[in-house]
This record gives sequence, structure tokens and C-alpha cells, in this order.
Amino acid sequence: DGQAYEVDAEGDVRTRVTVTGGKLHVAFDPRKTPPPGQPATTTFGREASASARLAERWMRVQDEDAAFLVAMKRALRASSPVAALQAEHTAALHAIIDPAARGDTAGLGWEAAAMADLASFPRKAPSDDDRATVKRLFAFVPPDDVLWDYFPNAIFRAAEIDGPGSAYGEAFVRDHADAKTVGVLLLFRLRLGHDEAEKRSLYALLKTSRFAGTMAQAQAEELDPDRILIAGKPFPAFAFKTVPESGAPAAVTSKTFAGKPYIVDMWATWCAPCVASMPHLRETHAKYGAKLGVLGISLDEKADTVVAFRKTHPMPWTTVQTTEEGFETMTGMKAVGLPTTVLVDAHGVIVATGHSLEQLDPMIAKLLP
Repeated sequence: DGQAYEVDAEGDVRTRVTVTGGKLHVAFDPRKTPPPGQPATTTFGREASASARLAERWMRVQDEDAAFLVAMKRALRASSPVAALQAEHTAALHAIIDPAARGDTAGLGWEAAAMADLASFPRKAPSDDDRATVKRLFAFVPPDDVLWDYFPNAIFRAAEIDGPGSAYGEAFVRDHADAKTVGVLLLFRLRLGHDEAEKRSLYALLKTSRFAGTMAQAQAEELDPDRILIAGKPFPAFAFKTVPESGAPAAVTSKTFAGKPYIVDMWATWCAPCVASMPHLRETHAKYGAKLGVLGISLDEKADTVVAFRKTHPMPWTTVQTTEEGFETMTGMKAVGLPTTVLVDAHGVIVATGHSLEQLDPMIAKLLP
């Protein structure tokens, strides 16, 4: 269509970019932004163009994915089956992507539908049909094509099906312009890889300036090969004092929880996700009682803030506050983001880490059946 589209996959802003005479002109008029309370709208100069139709469906796919993630979280929290949700999600995506289902006789092209399938469907062992699809896709869509930017998860799945050392995947990393999309491929490889040398190489690449500001670079911090909070490693030795509420603060050390599994919850009163996770932590504490220890590590600047918070948010477990002790918890343990939750077994070895207790529920159940 003579136009290029830069898709901000990390927010809700989608900007049309028109290149004229070798120069890039970006115009932003604040007067045309929606007033408070009015939903934003997306318009295209040519609504019938392939790019416009593709962008519209891509936005619908994003909305469907977001709704699916919310439903999955609720189901997992309630220990409900998820197979039906996954089937409904797949059917909804087909209804968005499939030209016949939408009455779009012109279609968006086989390539876009194939990418959407690769990006959205659960990972499984690839079939001969999957391999044929990827082979055809690679033959028709070059590595530097912006179409990949609409379905960033698709390139990883396609390269994975293509097999180890995918030549197309390597060309994609080398030639594709959008660092956000390339970062998705590298992050998946880093997350799922087994070769230590390759993982170190991928991590080093994601830390370069090419990926500065991308979600992939930020998330790669959790996969630092030298990180401390990793399953299989001993949880670092610690020595804290409890938040003073009545009487003198009590000492809390690595030996406090010796002989039983425990949860380490790094949080802060100003962290909304941390506060939202408190009810589930209370439920878990009540469910397992003395069999499972809980250590809450507050990163608030003042202990008084934590004391006041606990008056309205009951926390019937050991809570310590670190800043006044001069201990840089997050950097010292190389933890990334709040909340950070760590499950430690009875021998002091890390079982799993995550950014929500719900991620660790299955492992807790295995430790304490």
C-alpha cells in the first residue's frame, strides 16, 4: 500500500508511518486524542486496504488474547479445567482470522493466517503439515518483512518447527529491522534452551543496545545465566529483623526456616500487584499452616509504612523490612521486579521463582501433598 506500519506491541498505541522522499515525518496532534472516558478509535486512510484489514484483525487478536489470559488466570486460581477455555480461544481466533468466517472473499492472504495460527495455538510436537506450512511460509515471506511484526510470537514457533540451527531464524535475527520482534524470538530461545553456552550467547545479545527499551531485554534479566534466584541453587543466606510492632524486633536468619519448605515474598506497599496478591498468600498460609513457612521481605523505605499497612492488611507471617538495615535485597539477590516470589524446600534449595504465588501453587502442592 506504499505505507509501513510500526506496531507498538507493548502498549495500546498504533501509529501509521508514511515515508515520503526518503524522510520520515511524524505528526502528533494532542487535540485529536480522545477526552477522558471516551474510548480511543483507530482509523485508516483506506479502510479496504490489505494493511488496514490486517491491522484491524491483529487488534482483535490482541483483545481476544487479553481476555483469554484473564479467563485462564481465574480458572487456574479456582483449580478449574482449562481445556474448554483453550478450545474456545482457538475457535475465537479462527473466527477472526479465517476470511470465510468473516465473509471476506478477498481474504488477507494465506501468510497472515498461517502466522496467526503459529502465534496463537498451544505448542505441541510439530506434524508433517506444520513443517510444510512453515516451509511454504518461509518461501513466501522474507525475514525482513514487516508482516512478522503483527504476529511476533509466530517467528519463534516457525523457527522451532524448522529445527535446530534454522537458517531462516538466523537470517531473521540478522536482517529484521524491528528489535521488539527479534527480541521475542531470542527471548523464547533463551527461556526454552538447554545448551548453557548458547543461552549465555543469547543473553549477551539481548543485553546489547539494539534491544534497549524492549520488553525482551527487560525480561531477559530473569534469565541471566549467573542469576542467584534460580531453581536448584541454595537460597542466599540472610539475616534480617522483623518489622517492629510491639516490643523489640526479632532476628530472622536462614536458620529460622531450617527443616521445612518456605515462601519468600518480596513486596512493597506501593506495588499494586503485590497488594493484589496478598489475599491468595493469606489463603495459602491458612491452608498449610505451620508446615509451610512464609517470609515477607518489604522493600519500603520506612518500617512505619509497613506497620501502618499491616493494620488494614493482615499478614500473619514473618515480615521483615530491609532498607533501614542497609541491605540492597533486589540487587543483592538479582531479583527483577515486584512482586518476586521464591519457593524454597526444606533443605534450603530453591524450587521455583515467579512474579505471583499462583505460578508456584503446583510446586507447593507437590512439596506438601
